[in-house]
Amino acid sequence: LEFRRCSSDLRVFLVGEGVSALGDAITFTALPLLVLALTGSGLMMGVLGALQMLPDLVIGMVAGVIADRADRRRIMVLAQLGSATNFLLLTCLVLFGWVALWHVMVLAFLSGCVRAFDRPSRMALLPQMVPHTWRWRATLHRHATLPHTPISPTQDAVHIETCGARHRVHLAHGEIHGGVATTAAPVH
Repeated sequence: LEFRRCSSDLRVFLVGEGVSALGDAITFTALPLLVLALTGSGLMMGVLGALQMLPDLVIGMVAGVIADRADRRRIMVLAQLGSATNFLLLTCLVLFGWVALWHVMVLAFLSGCVRAFDRPSRMALLPQMVPHTWRWRATLHRHATLPHTPISPTQDAVHIETCGARHRVHLAHGEIHGGVATTAAPVH
């Protein structure tokens, strides 16, 4: 009950995390399907997944150090602007029929770079918003909004190769609804 009375900053933060996770889930589903439509190759879908996660592995620790020393809010705003720019560009490329595989791969990699800076900033911000006794509850709520694990894009490629893309879209739809329901669920 006390947790529900927590600061409005935390509520806004958790709602933002839920919306961001929804966008990540859609992205992690839509981009591989776009690659499949462009190439017909499950292998290229796996390459896309690797490119999306590579920045986390390569610059993740450096990004974490920067997030600890710089203005976290500024990093998050710049990251969200970078992400929006990436996907606005990709949307225009698709709508005008100019999209090519290399566009998707480069934008996925850049999106991963943005995410590598955004995630540590968000993770470091949470403990500052809640009292020490409520941190475990806030952390549980936050982790309920996290997107797939790094292995997931590869799993998606194997799943689509074996079961078909239509089944994967239905599965992703269920994952999105499950994540939103979990995020909205009260903590007792």
